[in-house]
Amino acid sequence: MSVILNIDNLNVSFDKKTVLNGFSLSLDVGQKMIVCGPNGCGKTTLLKSILGLIPYSGKIEKSPSCSIAYCKQDFTNSRFPISALEVVQMGLYKTSSTASDVENAMKITGTWNLAHRSFYTLSGGERQRVTLARCFCQKANLLLLDEPSSFLDAQSLSSFISIMKSLPSDMAALLVTHDTNILNGLSWPVIYLGDLHE
Repeated sequence: MSVILNIDNLNVSFDKKTVLNGFSLSLDVGQKMIVCGPNGCGKTTLLKSILGLIPYSGKIEKSPSCSIAYCKQDFTNSRFPISALEVVQMGLYKTSSTASDVENAMKITGTWNLAHRSFYTLSGGERQRVTLARCFCQKANLLLLDEPSSFLDAQSLSSFISIMKSLPSDMAALLVTHDTNILNGLSWPVIYLGDLHE
């Protein structure tokens, strides 16, 4: 297998506080992996480093063919008038995806029936699935997921895990979480950050 993402000796500090210290991982094309740890241990910082959003030291190397879709935590409440369909269509930007790809992504995530609903009136689980549909439309080969079970009830979590199990075999995924239910639901390799053995 060829490597899509390689991180070697990653160090990140904020206000003289070390958040990540010497973190390393290697992810092959199509490989799925979980980084698990308690709140504040650097999981979101790891993803932001991969995306180039914050300064760091060490090496983060991506294969020339690597394209990333980012599914971030959703804490936002807004009255901005945007439909679920329009959120998914944002994934068409700079891709060769088409309207039929949008419909297919929404059907895969069980959100096609929500297409014309206001995104901000949806439940946490519905928003999560719409956001995943947007990621799928990007035709990325590396999916980054930041605490995807936040705000999900048991039924929504079960639906999310089912979607994760059906990811394409050539799509790599790096999921960060503190939720041990995700670890139990998925059989992906796990790297622990901090002390989560509680």
